[in-house]
Amino acid sequence: QRKIDDMIEYDRTAWLTHITSWRGSVLPIILPRIGLVTVVAAIVAVIHYFYPFPSIDKSPHALVGVALGLLLVFRTNSAYDRFWEGRKCWGMIVNRCRDLTRQSLAWIRDCPEQKRRLVHHLIAFAYTTREHLRGTAKLEALKELLTDDEYEKIIIAQHRPIRAAEEVTVCLVEAKHEGKLDIIAAQFLDTDLTNLIDQLGACERILKTPIPFAYVLHLRRFVLLFLGTLPLALAHMGHTREAAIMAGSGNGHPL
Repeated sequence: QRKIDDMIEYDRTAWLTHITSWRGSVLPIILPRIGLVTVVAAIVAVIHYFYPFPSIDKSPHALVGVALGLLLVFRTNSAYDRFWEGRKCWGMIVNRCRDLTRQSLAWIRDCPEQKRRLVHHLIAFAYTTREHLRGTAKLEALKELLTDDEYEKIIIAQHRPIRAAEEVTVCLVEAKHEGKLDIIAAQFLDTDLTNLIDQLGACERILKTPIPFAYVLHLRRFVLLFLGTLPLALAHMGHTREAAIMAGSGNGHPL
């Protein structure tokens, strides 16, 4: 699973910083692709300069360019929809953790140790969920909240967020069996905990369900064919080298 960097916090008014920033930009990923298309365009331009050849009709590119633009817009909208749905799920996780903490502290009677375990494992759930989705394991902060045994159980667990949720469930069951939590309150707390797990599942669904491969394959082949033949369509223009190189460098990024 690919590791995901921390979210970048930025000043929305710092335009100069945004323009010059390298971190968070897609340029490090797409520069090799832009370079490849530019090299191909430059080769076509050099060949045409020394050995002129008839260019192909540019009308298909003009027509197909519109459809290609719509496909790329759809891809951008799909990416933003995934981002926004994930943000809403994470907001629900935060809200449910707060609700469970508030309700547990108020409804569980005379049991400070169970309250501690429950609240600290809710915090652990949020931490482990974040690291689980990112594919990392930066959980050192939990050492300050959990005992050595509790921390070890989470670290060795195959699914760490579920392990933290299981401990919360154990705390609720113990409080209910000891008569420190009435059955109605226990049902409400269990409903919130179930909703918490649902949001975790929704985040995993977003993470593990990319755009369908057939669509990605079709789009990339389409873009590659478009960019590969574009220099041939521009060969008849004046300033052939500049036109072809511009075609490659300006249009290589969709790949």
